[in-house]
Amino acid sequence: MPVECVSVRDLGFRFDAKEVLKGLTFSVEEGDFVGVVGPNGSGKSTLIRLILGLMRPTSGEISLFGSPLRRFDEWRKVGYLPQTSSAVNRFFPATVKEIVGLGLVPAGRGGIARHDEKAVRRAMELMDIMDIRNRLIGELSGGQHQRVLLARALIREPRLLILDEPAVAIDSEIRGRFFDIITDLNRKRGVTVLLVTHDTSSIGLYATKLLYLEGSIVFYGGFDDFCLSREMTDVFGTFSQHLICHRHD
Repeated sequence: MPVECVSVRDLGFRFDAKEVLKGLTFSVEEGDFVGVVGPNGSGKSTLIRLILGLMRPTSGEISLFGSPLRRFDEWRKVGYLPQTSSAVNRFFPATVKEIVGLGLVPAGRGGIARHDEKAVRRAMELMDIMDIRNRLIGELSGGQHQRVLLARALIREPRLLILDEPAVAIDSEIRGRFFDIITDLNRKRGVTVLLVTHDTSSIGLYATKLLYLEGSIVFYGGFDDFCLSREMTDVFGTFSQHLICHRHD
């Protein structure tokens, strides 16, 4: 029976008087690659913050790996890559190796133990950034910067990887390489992926499921179902829907 990495039941969230999310119910199974899409202000990033426990829902419940979020304590199973603009200050005087190692440092701990050096090296090798390990984070290109942050998110070898608009600040060529890396992690290493993106036109090249959000769930399912969904035809139009389906094939 498939393992549910994320389970969301009747989730709601209000900010002041505004209802941001309403009645969300869905699950992400082990091995899924879910693309979370929707217009600006649809609640995508809010959903991610709620799943990570960074915000509290107004109603409903979230579970990770079968445990209610309020009791979940196995955060090493979860890797998180926030939006680039909020991830690391480019003027912070730290090397690539130090930034990657921060993924191992719990709150209040002063540094990285010697036995953790292997984990740092393994993550850098996975992202092919060993050759820049001693460079300052502020000296890197957009693509290099994003690979460093992904190495930090993967250093504990998580079973679930959550990414919030990971490719928004990198050019199209580097973006393609970045998504190839994520896809390999999903298909070859079995890492479950939950990824927020505005790029609805190409998400079907990588994701196995699509979650379309506009405050509530408009659609959640595989791309075969998406291609036959009248609701999605109404949202995208026949041509755009066909384009997404064709690219997925």
